[in-house]
Amino acid sequence: MKPKLSNSSALRIIAAAREEFSRRGFDGARVEQIARRAGVNKQLLFYYFHSKRGLFTAVLARGAAELEQALAGPPTGGERPLDRIRLALGAQFDFLAAHPDLVTLLTQAGRSDARPFAPAIKRLVVLLAEGQGRGQVRDDLDPHLAAAQARPRSAPTSRRSASAGKRLR
Repeated sequence: MKPKLSNSSALRIIAAAREEFSRRGFDGARVEQIARRAGVNKQLLFYYFHSKRGLFTAVLARGAAELEQALAGPPTGGERPLDRIRLALGAQFDFLAAHPDLVTLLTQAGRSDARPFAPAIKRLVVLLAEGQGRGQVRDDLDPHLAAAQARPRSAPTSRRSASAGKRLR
């Protein structure tokens, strides 16, 4: 986060915007309401973020950074790529289940040109390609497409069974 965006006012604005965007969507969110919740005036909000779109992008960047931090490092506990894929998807699911507002925001981002899931998708592409190289994942599976389809499209409600990865074989 840029230095000017790491002070307490900017962080309060981001927190208020995250709540407002996740509750009302980009189009329904009101800058006036975000400023009021953050305890600042609209001029300060625009000084930091320049526009409503700039604020939305900052909220997405912060949420994506939280997700990346939660998923940092290669998944441990499995020798086989499919085991590590299950662990990675499980960790992603658990994090997003605990942060439904972030799921809403990331779903909205899917409709924009923002790509907050890119690092998580890249991690899955690598694991799927490794699985293909070891003969554990079908060769006709496109790793990029399969990884992109693994991102959430709505708020998680229950954890899927561990056998979900069997479809990859």
